[in-house]
Amino acid sequence: MSDNNKERLDALLLKRGNTLERTLNFNDNFNQFYHHLYEVCTFLNNELEQKTKESLRLFRDNPYERTASIFFVMVQLFLLNGRRKAFNLDNTENFPFIKFEGDEFTGYVKSTIIFRELVTKECEYSITELLEKDKVFEIMLSFLDVIYSLYDK
Repeated sequence: MSDNNKERLDALLLKRGNTLERTLNFNDNFNQFYHHLYEVCTFLNNELEQKTKESLRLFRDNPYERTASIFFVMVQLFLLNGRRKAFNLDNTENFPFIKFEGDEFTGYVKSTIIFRELVTKECEYSITELLEKDKVFEIMLSFLDVIYSLYDK
């Protein structure tokens, strides 16, 4: 075997090893991200309820559609707009939400902010970025900013 082919084989195997390691660690990393998101949402929810009487709800599954991945988290903001005080799953898709869908093969998590047809914003984050609680807090503040900016016009 020539040196060139041996180097190419080593590079391929190294790349494959990194992919396998990322895939195997993705579950633990996504669970750690979920834990950070839960803590951030709990803090934000307390602040929202005290100051605006609005609330955040955290879902591990999408209650509105079937998800194909186990790496899914959704946070929904229940706005105080006089229409509804109780939490019901009927027609609550009218409230804004941010969903996170992980892909263990790429190592990225796609974030999508949805609020009716008014806004749809997508971002993609490396799972390693989301292991930092401050980054998760920043993403959630960005979500609130996008939604509240619609009402400030």
